Amino acid sequence: MPEPGGQVLVSVAILMVILLAFAGITVDLGRQDAEQRHVQTAADAAALAACGALIDGDSDSVAADAARTIAMINVQGSPAGANATIAPDGGRVYSDGHAGDPAYLRSGILVSGTSVRVAIWSTLETGLARLVGVQTLDTGGRARCLLAGGPAIPIVARRYESAPG
Repeated sequence: MPEPGGQVLVSVAILMVILLAFAGITVDLGRQDAEQRHVQTAADAAALAACGALIDGDSDSVAADAARTIAMINVQGSPAGANATIAPDGGRVYSDGHAGDPAYLRSGILVSGTSVRVAIWSTLETGLARLVGVQTLDTGGRARCLLAGGPAIPIVARRYESAPG
């Protein structure tokens, strides 16, 4: 006849494993959120830099170079230790099924006349979530700056993959 305490120990052990798995996923999701905010800030700054260059009368390529420079400076020092990337000018990356549609730019810089779009993609290697089979988490930031009528004033509009809140 099995001892009643043995079943309790097995149940507690299983419960502990489940709790540790959820704690691990929670920690990694917090790191993903911190990385998303970090990358979004870099995208916002890059879009503003490009619009600033356009206001100064620079060409689209000079504005794109300004955006890339500012973005690369701002993605350094990731709070989550992730690797953020910006596709080269000729190799922009779009969301699946939306190739060439600027609204779905996933990685790269697109400067067109009075419009600037900057998208930065970041992949974060998980820590504790690896124990339950989640190896990486993806996130990114997108920003758009438009120069419109009258005095040229840069305006940044955020585009979220998942709206906050």
